Amino acid sequence: MEQIWDCIPVRPFGEEMHYGGVGSMSTCLWKPNIMTCGLIDNTIKVWNYVECKLLFSKHYLEHVSSISIHPNGLYSVATFMDHAEYQMIQLDDLVPLKYFPIAGYNLCSFSDSGHMFALGKKNAIDVYCSIMFEKLFSCQEHFQSVSI
Repeated sequence: MEQIWDCIPVRPFGEEMHYGGVGSMSTCLWKPNIMTCGLIDNTIKVWNYVECKLLFSKHYLEHVSSISIHPNGLYSVATFMDHAEYQMIQLDDLVPLKYFPIAGYNLCSFSDSGHMFALGKKNAIDVYCSIMFEKLFSCQEHFQSVSI
């Protein structure tokens, strides 16, 4: 005798969410996009909030600490345990453009116009140029931990 659940195809409802909580979220100024990274699942997801649709998801083998999307929506910065990446956002992928082999950074953020981005760790902030990828200046010796 055939069971009813053998005949009915099961499809997930809605889009695939993060497993665990959302560790970091960033919005875009020029496009209706939101970028999120998971606390547990090591993924970065890019969403279109007007269409309530997941554009794409990228899984990493290491923990993603923080993400920030450029105001024009074409680039992003992601921090990992042992490095940071400046990435280009394509239709279905994140392509690394610049690799920063610096450990300990757990925060990142673009400036309002996108010409600079900052990488933050426990009590220091380093600011980089978004065009030449040079360190512009560093803010050291904060008395408390750096947070957003």
